[in-house]
Amino acid sequence: MQVSYSIGEVSQTTNIPISTLRYYDREGMFPKLARSNGGIRVFSEKEVATIKVIDCLKNTGMPIKDIKNFLDWGEEGDASLQKRQQLFHERLEEVTKQMAALQETM
Repeated sequence: MQVSYSIGEVSQTTNIPISTLRYYDREGMFPKLARSNGGIRVFSEKEVATIKVIDCLKNTGMPIKDIKNFLDWGEEGDASLQKRQQLFHERLEEVTKQMAALQETM
């Protein structure tokens, strides 16, 4: 049996506002998000894991459009592995620069 969560439960668990979760859905971040008969979003463990990835990438300063690209590449499977790895290396370099700048400021 698959566990499912309401948008409120996901918001409470992840500390991400409901409005932000709705925005992510409108931007196509959850392509297989189920809906109840009444049209209510029903989140699975997969969407919760995706939200954690989105939040992590967002915390690095990555723009939403790039996060969407990353998630789309993930749906492609191994064919996009090199693109995803490149993106991570670019983010690592950017975060390293940000940390050095903060260290300098401190």
